[in-house]
Amino acid sequence: MTGFLQKFILSIILLIAVSCNAQSQSFSYSLNDKPDKENLKENFNDKFGHINLNAYLKDSVDTTPEDTNFFLPRRGSNPTIPVAAGIAGFLYLLNPIILLENDKIALGITKEISLGFGYFGEDRLSFEYSFLFRETDINHFRFGYKHDFLLSDILPSNFLQSTTVFTAGIGAFNDLDGWGVAPEAAFGFSLRNDKLLIYPHVKGRFTYCFREEKSNIIDFSFGVMVGFANPFTDLKIRRQW
Repeated sequence: MTGFLQKFILSIILLIAVSCNAQSQSFSYSLNDKPDKENLKENFNDKFGHINLNAYLKDSVDTTPEDTNFFLPRRGSNPTIPVAAGIAGFLYLLNPIILLENDKIALGITKEISLGFGYFGEDRLSFEYSFLFRETDINHFRFGYKHDFLLSDILPSNFLQSTTVFTAGIGAFNDLDGWGVAPEAAFGFSLRNDKLLIYPHVKGRFTYCFREEKSNIIDFSFGVMVGFANPFTDLKIRRQW
């Protein structure tokens, strides 16, 4: 009886050991082998379908915030600001010009630089170069004198002062084939302090050519001119305490 009982207990222990070994093998994975995600998903969904496993099986998580993308407008930003800055930059670098000459129309780009003097830079000397999109007489050079009529009262300041402006002037013209003289008028909005001038404007001009073989020219241009308002005079705008 005692031998039978010992054999029976030994058999129970062996069965328990074999069962535990089988269960441990069925739920173990090799440390060197990665589990198959698809099989793992199917087995997991069969038992725990109510749990979203995708959150635990992503290869990577995009943690880059949206605001770090410089090619897209940031949240809460005004999209008109970069557009306006781009248009202003274009008009400053490349001022469009339209010419009417000998019953023909020519398009081009023009650029003017200005040097002011006087109390507030109202009197200016200017140089302008125009490049025309045509086959002949593509280069125009102009040098002239201009006076800005400030249409509102402003005071010299370190800060930019704004006022509407009417400009009248006269200049010499040369296209490498002849000379001429050109009265002009412009209207715009001036931003200036005692040294700097920023002048978005529209300009019209008539050029009388001295050579009879050449036709007179009418041109219109618009854009932003940046120059020196008054670099020679110290206006003593600092307060005296």
